[in-house]
Amino acid sequence: MGVLSALSRLLKAALGFGAVCLVAAGVGLAVYAAYFHTPGPVYRYPVGVGMLLCCVLVVCSLQTVLLSWGLIRAARIQIPDSESEGWDSMCCRTYDVVYFVAMTTVAVLYFIGSCIGQPWTPPDAVVWSLVLVLVNAANILMSWARRKEAALRATVTDNLQMKAVTMRWLKRAGYVLNGCLRALALLFFGMMLGGAWIQGIGYAQHGGSAAPGTFLEVRYGLGTQRFHVWCDRPVNASRPTVWLETGGGHTLCDLLGIQRGLTRTGWRACAYDKPGMGLSDYGFANQDDSYHYPLIQATGERGPFVVAAWGGGVNLAWEFARTHRENVTSLILMDCYDDDFEFRQARFVRNLTDAEMERQKEEDLRSRVFLHDVIRTVGVQWGLMFIFAGGGADRATFQPPEYYDAFRFLNSYNEKSWTYQFFGLLDHFRRPYPFSNNTVGRDVPLFVMASRTNGTAQCIKNRQPLDSQACRDTIRRHDYAYEYKLGTATYTDQSQVATCQDCTLGFPVDESQWTTGEILRYLDGLPAVV
Repeated sequence: MGVLSALSRLLKAALGFGAVCLVAAGVGLAVYAAYFHTPGPVYRYPVGVGMLLCCVLVVCSLQTVLLSWGLIRAARIQIPDSESEGWDSMCCRTYDVVYFVAMTTVAVLYFIGSCIGQPWTPPDAVVWSLVLVLVNAANILMSWARRKEAALRATVTDNLQMKAVTMRWLKRAGYVLNGCLRALALLFFGMMLGGAWIQGIGYAQHGGSAAPGTFLEVRYGLGTQRFHVWCDRPVNASRPTVWLETGGGHTLCDLLGIQRGLTRTGWRACAYDKPGMGLSDYGFANQDDSYHYPLIQATGERGPFVVAAWGGGVNLAWEFARTHRENVTSLILMDCYDDDFEFRQARFVRNLTDAEMERQKEEDLRSRVFLHDVIRTVGVQWGLMFIFAGGGADRATFQPPEYYDAFRFLNSYNEKSWTYQFFGLLDHFRRPYPFSNNTVGRDVPLFVMASRTNGTAQCIKNRQPLDSQACRDTIRRHDYAYEYKLGTATYTDQSQVATCQDCTLGFPVDESQWTTGEILRYLDGLPAVV
């Protein structure tokens, strides 16, 4: 009797543990869902992995509740319950043991994968995966207890009155439904192993001591953040330092080809990862660009600087030149636009009204949000980013080649960067920075680098007939973009222009040697620092 009493207490404890985990998973799922499209409460934090792990934990903790309650019920009536053949089947009991052994193995492997990616992978992934290990280990023990209990059940079921046929079919339907739920949970959890290990190994290979440069703690109005910064080449008193700015969704790896080309010819150059990108800390919930000047000060670099911006990096570069003119020797703009340019471009090509342009903007935002949702919940978590990030720079042309894997991983193969890109996308749409309306001093030397895509070649690539309206729109769109970029040279009185013919928007990465050569030609014409 004492053994039965102790067993009953253990089963009640298991039931309570399962219920607590079930509630915790439900609450966690609700919290993650609340912050999936909303930054906060403190950081722009990756929540996709937490959502999926909580979904798996709901299923596993539900099994704990069902298993423990079934055993408690059987012990209470002191004879096995024969309401369903599914419960009595030794085959089903063996399946339970095998299933939960598999789930525990996956949970252990996921826990290890989450640990090796620290401190850049979400720490809650470590916590949830550890809970999943404990829950499934408890399920293994209870499944084994059910399997042993089957021997007694088989000897007494002939003397028990069977329940109604309708109840038996309802029970069987419940077992089938639960079996499907289990199979989906195991499938999803198993596929999540790919994402966990890709991110864990990626951060282990490219983070910490393996990362070039240094890590700086920067304190400013929003709080304290750690930034990954790389300033290369000794200081040259007669030459200004080149400060490199990338756009949203890019890391310092994107401009390493330019940085390497500059430093090899004696120019000191600095690049960094923005908050939430690469190896820098997560962005704050209310992240803005106020970190920029404190970061520059924290590096200890002496101005004035040549500030070279690519794409969306123009916002920071332009604002820095506007508010700290004394620290800017020159600006270099590489394919830079206003935030709203792509929609003004569509308005021009398709002759849209302002209202039609705004509607297209909202439709485009919805489609991009959906794509980001898929990437953050499926692409990254299941290790399928090779499908979504198949384009970009080629290994054969990327410079320097030894950083190609870091470039690919830090830009596209982790949830942290995609979280930054998602909220950066919302900022881009809701709070655009029209740099052309925020004038800088007319005396700021400006070097504009513009790519010109061959519209006809693009039509052929897109399989558009050359005499079709779609092809004509493609050519007009590229010509409009090219003319716009050339027009930015009129923003100051001291400007020069270089054009990259038959290039794409990614020419600073894809054509880094040509880009570096043009920048060096321009820099050699600048006066020496006094």
